[in-house]
Amino acid sequence: MSVEITSGEWLRVLLPGTITTAAAAAQVSRLSAIDWEKPLDLDLADVTQADMAGLTTLLSVLNERSATGGETRISMPRDHAVAELLLESAFPSAAAMVSRPQFRSLIWGADVVPIHDRVRLLRPSPSRPSSTAYQRLRDERFFGFVTYSFQAEPQIASVVATERSRWRGPLVLSFLDSALAHDGAEVPRVVIHELLANAVLHPGGDVVTISSWVTPTGSGRAELTISVWDNGDSMIRALRAAPQSLRVADADVDDTFAVEASGWHPRLAKYPANWTPDAAAADEELLLAALFPGISHRPADRRAFPQGYGLHALYRCVVDLFGGSLEIRTGCQQLTLAGTRLHRRRGTRKYRAHLARLTGRPLHGNLLTVRLPLRHAQ
Repeated sequence: MSVEITSGEWLRVLLPGTITTAAAAAQVSRLSAIDWEKPLDLDLADVTQADMAGLTTLLSVLNERSATGGETRISMPRDHAVAELLLESAFPSAAAMVSRPQFRSLIWGADVVPIHDRVRLLRPSPSRPSSTAYQRLRDERFFGFVTYSFQAEPQIASVVATERSRWRGPLVLSFLDSALAHDGAEVPRVVIHELLANAVLHPGGDVVTISSWVTPTGSGRAELTISVWDNGDSMIRALRAAPQSLRVADADVDDTFAVEASGWHPRLAKYPANWTPDAAAADEELLLAALFPGISHRPADRRAFPQGYGLHALYRCVVDLFGGSLEIRTGCQQLTLAGTRLHRRRGTRKYRAHLARLTGRPLHGNLLTVRLPLRHAQ
């Protein structure tokens, strides 16, 4: 990591050429406690590739620092394509919303441009009409960052309903139906609903950001990436602090999870979905158990609105139906869930769960990322 003091006593953190969740978190986690107290310049000058989940990790940094009055600014990439991506995806607006008044400005080349002025400089839509649903959605700025703040229960319900409705538009469904391997309506019905219903009910949270983008992969096939981040307590901490048994309902499924561990030692090679964490459970085990049906930090008879079927419904839809993956990053733990080579949608379902214990500064809040493979994106 390159760190240096710039004019005005800003501590410059030079981020790597490719921004992913792991890369962004690794750079920030190396800051000392003394460094963290200084005004930070997150410098994206050398970035040539950026993943939505990685950019969302930077939003979590902005929100965490703003809560204690820490000033942060972002130096934009020199790479024109990446700079265009940030503007088209409304990243500046999201940065301003999650950090409230503490995010002062963007650095664009040699100029400092106030955030409210920079947001107005978005690339104009093409003058000629687009021929495909995907291109029209790009023109209409559907993909990118959308941020919600909430306080009371009616606002919580509105966040879930509003975003689900946004994904149920005719043009969106037309794109999803043509690009995904199965019914596109399952994305708003299950994926969006469960991601948001999970995020807005984490204790202490009042901000949630959802981002979406179509990106190429190493195999040459594109994928739809959907990330949701909230600034509530870590889901691990919430489960650890629950005053009652975490098993609030029986698990009537026989899903099994083969654990690939990194940085810790699991007690089991495979965890069944009916496994219940005890007081000695590792943080990684609690994170895995958060997927299981019937596991909750909220008592069964006091679960707040909005109701969902839980992360169990989410991973089954993402992995079983669409052949995708689910990633969860919170605190110093990261879970990546995918199907096995001989994955079956009937009978006993087996999943691969890579669970890593990471070093450095814990991620603030909870970040869930869904990756859905596309047959095509055009």
